[in-house]
Parts: sequence; structure tokens; C-alpha cells
Amino acid sequence: MRVGLVGCVATKTSEPRPARDLYVSALFRGRRRYVERSCDRWFILSAKHGLVEPERVLEPYDDALADVPTQVRRRWSELVLADLRQRVGRFGDHTFEIHAGGNYRNFGLVAGLRAAGANVEVPTEGLDRGKQLAFYKTTRALESDGLQKERPQQMRTRAGVHPRAKGRSLADFLASAKPPQTLSFAEMERIIGRALPPSARRHRAWWANSPSQTLARQWLAAGWRADTVDLGQQWIRLTR
Repeated sequence: MRVGLVGCVATKTSEPRPARDLYVSALFRGRRRYVERSCDRWFILSAKHGLVEPERVLEPYDDALADVPTQVRRRWSELVLADLRQRVGRFGDHTFEIHAGGNYRNFGLVAGLRAAGANVEVPTEGLDRGKQLAFYKTTRALESDGLQKERPQQMRTRAGVHPRAKGRSLADFLASAKPPQTLSFAEMERIIGRALPPSARRHRAWWANSPSQTLARQWLAAGWRADTVDLGQQWIRLTR
């Protein structure tokens, strides 16, 4: 599973809202759009509440990790890791995509995830606020156009998204397909209606015949298996 972690921001509504709607800055909205497209599940990293489900209703608050001592940030990170482990299980089974500043990442969160075997990606690492806003704006524009292009080098991930195949899934496709099926990664993206995560292009284990893998659950449920994966040429062969 691919799990998104989005840092909270100072700009909030004046009334209680589900957490996904409480934060109203352009930066948060860009982060939210990104993880809703790229991840199977996502959470908000709240300076006050720790790990928060997007639908949890929160009151507005003014707490910020930038305002607290280092030891408090470390304790906050420990609590987030413990809560996250309860929510998603073994970290080594997942990729964590983090969209949050250094106060959220660098006091034990990233180190704890990696120490437990997780793959961690920070798409906007090293970018200042202005460049982050440009990153999310560019990603949104590419998504709207249905294009697949390489992002600038510092962005480190692919920006392409194919138009969503409404009402269709990989399981639907395989239900009427004749085995074997050799699909390029781009064809797979068209079928599922979203971009594959960067880890799919780098790690053969992402394509393992395991119920813990998002797409594998679909092809296994349809009675198919991954037979061959070529990361260099970017294709997968599925068979019954």
C-alpha cells in the first residue's frame, strides 16, 4: 500500500470541519490533491492532534511544531509512528509519501519509518514554499491535460496521469481479457485511471503476487498472476 502523509498548515477555517477541509491554504490543497491521486490511503500530520484521518472533524487550533522544543517534536514523532503502526500494520509492507516540512519529518518520523523497513519518498524535499506551490500547480495542470511528462529533476517523481477510466478497474479489464496479457506500465495506468507510484518503476517487489499489494489484490481476485516484470522496458506479463 502507498500511504500519504500531509503536514498541516496555519491557515484554517474559523469553524470545525473534517480535517481534509479544515486547512485552506494553497499549499495544503496542492498536497491534498497530490496524495488523493498518488496514494491508496492518506493521513494528516497535525501539530496538535498527531496522526489524523482526513474525515475526522477538528476544531481550529493554533499549535505549530515550529514553536515547540526539539524534545517535544521527537515525542510527537514517536506518537505518530505508534499510531501509524496501529492504522497500517508493518511499515515494511508500505511506501510512505510525505508532503510536510522538516519540523514534521526530521525529528524521528522518517528515520523511524526507514528503520522499520519502509520505503519513504519526499517529492518536494529541498524545495522552498514558492517552488512547492509551483510543483503542485504543475502536477495539477498535467493531470487536467491527461499528459505524461517528466518533472524537473529536483521533483524526483513522474507527473503524468492518464484520464480516469470511470467505472473500470484492473479486475474488470481482466474479466474479459484472454491470457496471457503483456501490458506496458503506461497501458496499466490507462486501465486503472491513475499514475503508478515511482516505486512501481524501481522495485520488482511492487509487482509481487501478494494480497498486500494494491494491484496484485485485483489480479489475484480475478484468478490471474504476474508472470514476468521488466523494469527496464516497463512492462508486465499477466497470466492465469
